[in-house]
Amino acid sequence: MCALVFTSCVKIARNESTTQPVADENVSAPVDQPVVETAQESSAVQLPGWPDDGSTNEVNAGEIVSMPETRPAQLEKFDSAPLPQKTQPVVQTAREPSVTQIASPMRDDKTNKSTSGKIVAMRRIKHPVDGKDFDKAAAIRPVTPATGPKEPFSFFGLMQRVVSLSLEMDPRAHLVSDKNVVVPFSPDPAYTAPYDPEAQLAIYGAKHPNPTARPLIEAGRELYGPGIFGPGINLLGEKNLVFPQLLMYGDWRSAIAYNDNGAIEKGLTATKLDIDIDFKLTGTERIHLFVTPINRGPLFTRVEFAGDQRHSGVEIDVEPQALFFEGDLARLWAGFSDQENKADIPFTIGLIPLLFQNGIWLNDAFTGFAFTIPARNSPMLDISNADITFFAAFDQVTTGAIPNDHSADVFGIASFVEAMYGYFEFDYGYTLGRKKFDDLSYHNLSAAFTRRYFDMVSNSVRVIYNFGQDPDPGHSRTADGVLILIENSLITPLPLTLVPYVNAFAGFNKPQSLARAGAAGGVLVNTGILFETDNLTGFPTMDATGNDTYGGSIGLEYLFDLHQQIVFEISGLGVFGDDKDRTAKGSQLGFGVRYQLPLNNAWLFRADVMVAERDDDQNLFGIRCELRRKF
Repeated sequence: MCALVFTSCVKIARNESTTQPVADENVSAPVDQPVVETAQESSAVQLPGWPDDGSTNEVNAGEIVSMPETRPAQLEKFDSAPLPQKTQPVVQTAREPSVTQIASPMRDDKTNKSTSGKIVAMRRIKHPVDGKDFDKAAAIRPVTPATGPKEPFSFFGLMQRVVSLSLEMDPRAHLVSDKNVVVPFSPDPAYTAPYDPEAQLAIYGAKHPNPTARPLIEAGRELYGPGIFGPGINLLGEKNLVFPQLLMYGDWRSAIAYNDNGAIEKGLTATKLDIDIDFKLTGTERIHLFVTPINRGPLFTRVEFAGDQRHSGVEIDVEPQALFFEGDLARLWAGFSDQENKADIPFTIGLIPLLFQNGIWLNDAFTGFAFTIPARNSPMLDISNADITFFAAFDQVTTGAIPNDHSADVFGIASFVEAMYGYFEFDYGYTLGRKKFDDLSYHNLSAAFTRRYFDMVSNSVRVIYNFGQDPDPGHSRTADGVLILIENSLITPLPLTLVPYVNAFAGFNKPQSLARAGAAGGVLVNTGILFETDNLTGFPTMDATGNDTYGGSIGLEYLFDLHQQIVFEISGLGVFGDDKDRTAKGSQLGFGVRYQLPLNNAWLFRADVMVAERDDDQNLFGIRCELRRKF
């Protein structure tokens, strides 16, 4: 019987019907391959349509409904492309002359009834995308006396099982109609020129390094060099190998200027050489030296050609401006003990330069030490990153609170905390005066918060507070007061190149930075270019002490295509308090312009001009041009 069924060919019940091969069970086949059973009775045939649509199809009595020609799957080339839905019938026939219940793989509670002698067609199964209407358990349920037909095992049950196995599939799979198919890829590009394989390889291989300024001395490992690093030297342990490297780099500045500082008017040309010498030992340890050999303090090698009290000369001074050792205690211990650790404890000792809050609260080089606890975080406090630095200075502390830089010690803590979509800076320092300056000891507190708001403005608010100074009778306070600084840069449609800024300040009494080198300028150095000197020619500035004054700067910075810079600024300040205790004699209003142009990867041209009107004092004027060579 089975051999007869699988080798028969019968007439198709519909006019537009077609035949398909039945694939072997081990071959992946579309879901809707027809599996057919025939009836022995001859009568009208009812062909139900899609589920629950109530449609019927009738054919003449005596005809057998669609059974495709079949042959062994291993001898047949299987076409995996699914046929259209209308050409993939799955039919089933009843053999009993009474009402017959057809078990559906879709729903167990659905029945198809036919009168005696009719062939009952099992509807074609359509699976929705989400698989909600597909009863997988029913599809794979084995045919048993309880679940199968009432009669004993027969060919009907075998075919039912084949149908169930063919319907076992991922519920998310579904047939895709060949009508209105949207191709998710754009057409291939049309090439008119002949294919050039060399040009295609050049995209990846024809690269070259951009020219950069190189150090004067580059001994040992090359700075940012190509290739693989060579093996290290085991001097400090296998876990902290030595890679010796000696670098000498810096810049050379030369400028010509005409400056009118009110009391002094001069035309001069001056030059300055900054040299950094870096001897790197390991990846974390180094010795650093910084010297300015052709200037001595505020006196630079210069030629004065105009103005009052002209003095020219060559200034030579090889005394280090910074000389320190820097390393990581955790890496050193790993090398000495030959045991890995997860700690990071960077430290430095010597004549160390320290800079906190962009150089506003602290910008000086002094003899002492510092160490940091870095990269801490706290999910509970919403802190993603926090650094805490402890430092102490015992000599060469430059501060406006104590006139002699060898007469004060400084102890402090500086912290940096990222939280609340911005970052905080909390700093504390204590200045201890020595001997006759012990009455000028005081506490210095500072706090700052920086954040961007509404993608419109980047804002920083800083406060410096000095207290605790108790001078002896006959001496006045030198560090006593509060300074508030507010910095704003607006975000424009060209956020990287067009930057308007509005900065403001208010200083009460005599606020001081914790320590500040003379070359660093006043505490208002970041408020605007009119409060910033050039540290070379004595370029004039407005009062930058914040001593009983208030004011601000409004400016516009434009960087063109990131190869030029021009800045326009208007600044002003007002005064209050006692004239005798204040540096500025009256209100000031100024205008300034700055232009910078890199000539190549090493040379830079810069020009500045400023003019300021001062009440109860002489006006200011300055113009200068500078060439800087970086190496």
